[in-house]
Amino acid sequence: MLLQQLLNGIVSGSIYTLIALGLTMIFGILDITNFAHGEFFMLGAFCTFLCIKIFGLSFFPSMIVSMVIVALLGIIMERIAFRPLRGSSPVNVMIGSLGLSILLQNSALLLWGADPQRIVTPYLDLRINLWGLQITGQRLLVIIVAILLIIMLTLIIKKTKLGKAMRACAQDIEAAAWVGVDVNRIAIATFIIGSCLAAAAGALVGPI
Repeated sequence: MLLQQLLNGIVSGSIYTLIALGLTMIFGILDITNFAHGEFFMLGAFCTFLCIKIFGLSFFPSMIVSMVIVALLGIIMERIAFRPLRGSSPVNVMIGSLGLSILLQNSALLLWGADPQRIVTPYLDLRINLWGLQITGQRLLVIIVAILLIIMLTLIIKKTKLGKAMRACAQDIEAAAWVGVDVNRIAIATFIIGSCLAAAAGALVGPI
């Protein structure tokens, strides 16, 4: 029983990790507290739901499409809502992101209503026995995809020029701009990655 609960905790922790990675990236690199990040998570689940139910896509293509859609939304939000507030008082940024959060919440209510929606995938009915521990295919998928995304993010941050520029901005964004780092490009890239991680988390946990 204890090991089973530990396995369930790993599943929940994998979701929280994906959400937290995107949130802390935006805060750590751009010094922006994005209170609307949870809504990106929610939209990832709803976009996956639409792709499966309306367009008939399977789960993985639906998850990828939802990541792309939410990433595009992240770009728009960065340009419209957050870039004009960059460098201003943290209170202004906080109020702006809270307003964006309320806007996205109520937009979702208008589009999909308040009734719960169910994402149906073939992995929900797949039962797997791991050394006496029971887990559904969807929950195992959460752990595997989360590990893969964390590895990919680590490689991007540690091994690419983009990642090096992100680390420079995280240390001192003004100094990074002085030595030629395109801060606007880094801001967009950060929102794309953060939004994709949130959407992936929403897509994975939606069926559960």
